[in-house]
Amino acid sequence: MHHHTKLQTVTLAALPLTLLLVGVVLMTNMYPLHLNSNAGFGPDPSYQYLFSGVDILLGHSPVHTDHPGTPLQTLIAGIIATTWLGLRSLGITSVGLFDSVLLLPEVFLCATSVFLLALTCLANFYLGRSIYKVTQNYWLAITCQVAPLLYPIVIPNLVFPTPEALLISISLALLAVLAPVSITQAGTSEPFKRSAASWAGLLCGLGLATKLTFAPMLGVLLLLKKPKLIAHAFFWLVAAWLIGVLPIISRLAGMFGWFYSLLTHSGIHGAGGANVFDFVQVKIAIGWLIDQFSIFYITLTALFLLLVLSALVKASKSLWPMLNRHTQLARLIRPSWPHKLLVDDIMTLSIFLMVLIAQTLMVAKHLGPTYMVPALSLPLLGIAWILHQQNIVPVPYKLRLAISRLCLVVLLAIASFSTVKAIKTVSNTHQQGLQSHHSIQQAVKQFDDPLVLGAFNCNFLECALWFGMALVPEMELKTAPVMPNFYYFDIFSKKLHLPGKGELSDQQTAETIAALMGQTRPVLLLSPPFPHLDKLKLELILSTPVQNLYRVVGLR
Repeated sequence: MHHHTKLQTVTLAALPLTLLLVGVVLMTNMYPLHLNSNAGFGPDPSYQYLFSGVDILLGHSPVHTDHPGTPLQTLIAGIIATTWLGLRSLGITSVGLFDSVLLLPEVFLCATSVFLLALTCLANFYLGRSIYKVTQNYWLAITCQVAPLLYPIVIPNLVFPTPEALLISISLALLAVLAPVSITQAGTSEPFKRSAASWAGLLCGLGLATKLTFAPMLGVLLLLKKPKLIAHAFFWLVAAWLIGVLPIISRLAGMFGWFYSLLTHSGIHGAGGANVFDFVQVKIAIGWLIDQFSIFYITLTALFLLLVLSALVKASKSLWPMLNRHTQLARLIRPSWPHKLLVDDIMTLSIFLMVLIAQTLMVAKHLGPTYMVPALSLPLLGIAWILHQQNIVPVPYKLRLAISRLCLVVLLAIASFSTVKAIKTVSNTHQQGLQSHHSIQQAVKQFDDPLVLGAFNCNFLECALWFGMALVPEMELKTAPVMPNFYYFDIFSKKLHLPGKGELSDQQTAETIAALMGQTRPVLLLSPPFPHLDKLKLELILSTPVQNLYRVVGLR
């Protein structure tokens, strides 16, 4: 028995250890994050989450409530404090906590990435162990563990310190908790089901507080089937959500206003027409999603066909008395299992499909590949259910085992290609950012004592710091020793941010720029070619694929 338990642990740990290795390789090719300003894993929004954590440590309610993202911000606050204590004890830093964040932001972000990756690996092991306990099928358990590596477009989120990295682990843990009561309810006691309902509710509340895109996953609580269990789960969901958003409790009205704007407008970030869906846009978005997440939609289609088949079987049960008992058709469609099992299967299929379709519609309305993260593991739980528990198409044990092995081989092959592709994409983007940074750095050195302005998506560290601090004014006032010769131009408000002074007013911005133009010291600007720069007269010095270097020659 001990040998069997050890073998089980080693087998089910293979995928989590692979995730750990992939995460380390990704981090090696991704950090420092500030260089990746032209990709989906740069300063936006990682630096804003870092400084929201700082804001919590300063005793403030974070202003950044878009997602709302509060559990991650709170987690980052704890990681910052713990990491700083470690750095102090090792003698790596001798300054205070907040000054350390300004001097070593990437170290604190890296610590966050490591912690989030560790959570995902643990949740992945828990999922595999849970599936194995239910099915006693190693192949099926490992198949379910492959989910985080199937889609190259989201694999970087294993380590990118944003809500999706936390949502991956929450979703895996949620499915692990629900596996025993969704794949099969046989042999599960009422106290066990109640405990599963409590943990499922807690995880759903935490997921919803982490990002609104988790909302469709609340539907998986219906897999508990019994109204009392579902109500119990929703009680813990509300409690966990309230605890999760506690740091922003005073800002909830503004957050709900933002969410309402997103719901009632068809464009991105609450823009567009005053209607829920732009159906032309949704049609294009769904086509793109099917192309990027083909396995997700192949499984969705299989579940739908199985639902249609179950409906036909149920209908045939009603028509049975009208059929001739001696015909081949009658023998083919005669249900050989209890009516209750068939109804239960139809309900389970409907819940799976409802969640997957709801996630699709939410993302199609507000397109972003990472918004699919919460539901990406659910189709594989559906496969486990099909092969182990459903009664619509009874599958002999040996055939189930063979199909499980085939699924695993196919998914491992896809995961291998996807992982290599994701790592190459991250590496190429990082190299492009590094080359741009080096070229512009060399060009800046040609000027005598220049004053440099940075703007949104500039990939210099100073730009990333200013972007992250945009919602934490108290930190802006601490920056004078860190970047005395670097100002930030906010392209959206068209205002300057100065070290030790923070954001200037419109009049102060105009006066400061005019004063800079009146001195002999050259004033340079780092920015992609945004139309928002029209307030400044610019002379192009160097153009790169990531950003340009300009000389500011006046005001318009």
